[in-house]
Amino acid sequence: MKPAKRIVALALVAGFALSAEFLLFPSAVAAIQSTSAPVLIDVRSYGAKCDGNTDDRLAFAAAITAGGAYPVPVRIYVPDSMVCLVGSNPSPGGYVFVIPYTNIGFTGSGTLKIGNSFGNYRVLFDWSQPATNITIENLTIDGNATNNEVNSSPLGANEHIAFQVNGGTAKNVTVQNVKFINGNDVNTLAFNNCIDCHIED
Repeated sequence: MKPAKRIVALALVAGFALSAEFLLFPSAVAAIQSTSAPVLIDVRSYGAKCDGNTDDRLAFAAAITAGGAYPVPVRIYVPDSMVCLVGSNPSPGGYVFVIPYTNIGFTGSGTLKIGNSFGNYRVLFDWSQPATNITIENLTIDGNATNNEVNSSPLGANEHIAFQVNGGTAKNVTVQNVKFINGNDVNTLAFNNCIDCHIED
């Protein structure tokens, strides 16, 4: 028999966070994967201020890592009506966030804003594994073009792709109601080898 999988469940009761550990055997994990609603992870739980001034990049990285531990689809929550700043570029000309998990999506009616003098980047969020059953919805991506150099050579390191599903064959990926403002981007979304993938208003 395959070993059980240990997961941690979190709940908010009367303002207090409660946690409990469960052992799930493979058949139970499969049932959860097919029937469960996505797990929401609020980036503020990992230190994001989302005040439009504080660099929230490390908080997003931590939330993505936490989401990768779940056996079900996860959506990173960008708080409604708030501005989360990606203020630093760890890999100029490359990938700002590399997501090595198949289950991570994004939701919330907040804004992801590129920081001032951010420099060139190829991809903001890149799935290096074949994403499955993920949704990216309701976000606004603010390219902050006023405070960044115009993208005069939109190739390679300057592509400025916001979301790229790139690793292997992705399945059932939906992007809906995502807005792009103040940008000099040429490509905002990139799907490579994607089966049953949708872009919706």
